[in-house]
Amino acid sequence: MSETQVAETGDTSLREDLAKQFDAEVAQTEDAPEELKPAPELTAGEEDPVVESKEQPTEPEYEPAQEPVVEDKAVEQEPPEIEEAEAEGEEKAPASWSPTEREEWKELTSKAKAAIKRREKEHDSLLQENASSRQTYDAFNEISNQYASQIAAEGATPLSAYKGFMEMAATLQSSNQQAKAELITRFMKNYGVDVTMVDDLLVKGQIQTPEGSQAPEWAKPIIQDFSTRQQQQYEDRTQANKSLVSETEAFIASKEFGKDVRAQMSAVFTMASNNPGAGTPTLEEAYTEACQMNPEVRNIIVGRENAKKIEEAKKASSSVTDASIGINKNSVPGDDLDLRAQLNKAWEQHL
Repeated sequence: MSETQVAETGDTSLREDLAKQFDAEVAQTEDAPEELKPAPELTAGEEDPVVESKEQPTEPEYEPAQEPVVEDKAVEQEPPEIEEAEAEGEEKAPASWSPTEREEWKELTSKAKAAIKRREKEHDSLLQENASSRQTYDAFNEISNQYASQIAAEGATPLSAYKGFMEMAATLQSSNQQAKAELITRFMKNYGVDVTMVDDLLVKGQIQTPEGSQAPEWAKPIIQDFSTRQQQQYEDRTQANKSLVSETEAFIASKEFGKDVRAQMSAVFTMASNNPGAGTPTLEEAYTEACQMNPEVRNIIVGRENAKKIEEAKKASSSVTDASIGINKNSVPGDDLDLRAQLNKAWEQHL
């Protein structure tokens, strides 16, 4: 080994010794890096955690990938305001309102309309709940009106007459024979029932009619044919009346003021029937005339027509320009006759 190599080897070992000494001094400080601090002394049976970690590396835990949440825009998308406005515009006033009240419906706020609709719904629900009772009352009232003259002749009311009828039915069904005989006897005396005829029915099963009161055999087919024709004519008239009623109801339901002028339309047809020479008006003609007969409806129609004319006049006036009416802008300001003629001409063109 030469001297030069010995000198280099000495310098290298000296440098390493100085570096080790420096690292040892730095490791004693609190701010020293972890890799420079001396390892803790291990007792018997303990293993170096660094070596253990190197020997048994832990595998990284992988979380399952989550699918991206796609928002359903079609579901969450709110309907445009335009559709809401159209829906509000299609709302109609309650059918029970008068024509004048219905004209004010469009001026109400959305909250007021909602409150009115809610109240109408509650009213309709109440009517549906009481529909059965109302139908029973209507049926009872119809029967009472049909036999109003008989009830009045007995000096009774519909309710008292019904009560009396049920009492008689109870007597005939469950009372003794004496009570039944007394009731039948009272009927026969009060209503003039012929005892002889009753006896014939009870004994012989038929009433003995006097001779000559029956029609001859040759006339029976004619009478039968006449009765059949009368029955057919009655059924035809009934069917025609039903068809006419259905057609009239459908027409009234299709018109804005149909229910409001129902009475006036009936009056129009009544006047036409009393004057056969005038002819029978159509439903449309009767409706038009009835609208004019109803003051409330007539005022609404006239008001709408006037508002339409005013709107048309505004549109016409806004479309009139100097060029469209042919006014000469170069005319002399003092030429009143020329300007008046041009204005008159423009007015005639727009009439």
